[in-house]
Amino acid sequence: MITLRTFIEQEQPRINAALAEAAAELPVSIMPIAQYAMGNGGKRLRPLLTVLVARLLGYADNDIYPLAAAMEMFHVATLLHDDVMDNAEMRRGSTATHKVFGVTETILAGDALLAKGNQIVAGFGDPRLTAATSDAIAQTANGEILEIANQGKNAPDLLIYNQIIAGKTAWMIRTSCNIGAVRANGTPEQVAGATDYGFNLGMAFQIVDDALDFAPSSLTGKPEGGDVREGKLTPPIFFYANSLAPAERDAFSTPSPPDFRPRRTGKSLQALSATSATATPDFFHATFFHGYSNSLFRRQTCSTALKPAFSPILTTRSAVKPQPASVKPSASPSSPCARSKCSRWRGSTRNR
Repeated sequence: MITLRTFIEQEQPRINAALAEAAAELPVSIMPIAQYAMGNGGKRLRPLLTVLVARLLGYADNDIYPLAAAMEMFHVATLLHDDVMDNAEMRRGSTATHKVFGVTETILAGDALLAKGNQIVAGFGDPRLTAATSDAIAQTANGEILEIANQGKNAPDLLIYNQIIAGKTAWMIRTSCNIGAVRANGTPEQVAGATDYGFNLGMAFQIVDDALDFAPSSLTGKPEGGDVREGKLTPPIFFYANSLAPAERDAFSTPSPPDFRPRRTGKSLQALSATSATATPDFFHATFFHGYSNSLFRRQTCSTALKPAFSPILTTRSAVKPQPASVKPSASPSSPCARSKCSRWRGSTRNR
């Protein structure tokens, strides 16, 4: 039986080859920027999910690799723009692209990657694929704008956080699973189950990633405490801020002058790291399996096709029980949040 590790090892080279082929078709001025950005490592999670779902549903054609590569191009484009907005120095352990090629050039290269990815998807001639990826790009932008609008603010709960990470992270992972199922001509139940799974996985992924903001840069390849410096709303920051007295909380959330920010950030990092460390890994495993069970196991038809393949990969933590949700974000009836309870997260004292 194939394991997740084996699957990744055999599929990553094929995805990387599709990415290299797509990058080689970009205009000459953009190609080196795109190649640098896409060559800086990365898990290739989104394209791997596209391929995985398609293969689980019996799709054997190799045209799944260009489609999967388009998802990675969308993702890399958002990283290029994100690093510019954050003025990040590093990305995946290497110098950020805009520090190498320039801000304007990097923004335009990101735009070109979005355009190239859309061209690849449109080439399949399936309006469902085009609609899904276009929606994912728009939702990602929405999540980023929500995050900017809420920087440095005291939030009464994690409702807005759920909405932020649903847009900036979960939706693209959701779409990666969705288009794999659509390309494989899955049944409506299979497509819905794969889509829900991707959304839940994306939410859990971002929560863990936000906790890793307090891990050493040597382990993550990203600056330690970047979320604190930027005043972002994440669970560790939220719970730390709410542990303070009102006056201290207001001072913590108030933007600091540049010359004071490093000292304040260092002090906050020590306290926040201690706060974050009080949560056990089981909380995050429970979060993941809460989403997993909600999206796949609750759909009988879909679970028949997908559960046997996913179960061997994930059984090591299947005994962890999710805690009752206490944060319930509002959502329109048509959104995945409303359909699947997927963005309800437990208010634990415990992550991009």
